[in-house]
Amino acid sequence: MMYVFGTADPLVPYDGGFVSGNTELEPVKGAEAAVAYWKENNNCTTSLAKVNVTNTSTTDNSTVEIYSYTDCDCNADVKFYKVIGAGHTWPGVLLPYEHSFGETNLDIQASVELWNFFEQFTLCQ
Repeated sequence: MMYVFGTADPLVPYDGGFVSGNTELEPVKGAEAAVAYWKENNNCTTSLAKVNVTNTSTTDNSTVEIYSYTDCDCNADVKFYKVIGAGHTWPGVLLPYEHSFGETNLDIQASVELWNFFEQFTLCQ
């Protein structure tokens, strides 16, 4: 399981709550609660040291911390990219138009990070 969450997401609240403020929908769990659920569900026994990604883009108003949980059942590790200050955007990809989704982090390429994470696993039998 891999998560990439912006802490300043204006649509899906980082700490949980109503998506886009719509109280007619069920509230969502916060990002850290969701990661904790999968860490526990997958019986991950090792929490690696937090990694602070080098802030190579000092104008994107955001930084990245990576949390990794390993030694899980069925080789089902959990990795969490906490994108501090970023919004509801895809790290590494600027939108080609004016938007109100918040800042886009440029310190990582989320697509590359996803591939690097998932390519190391095989399906559990």
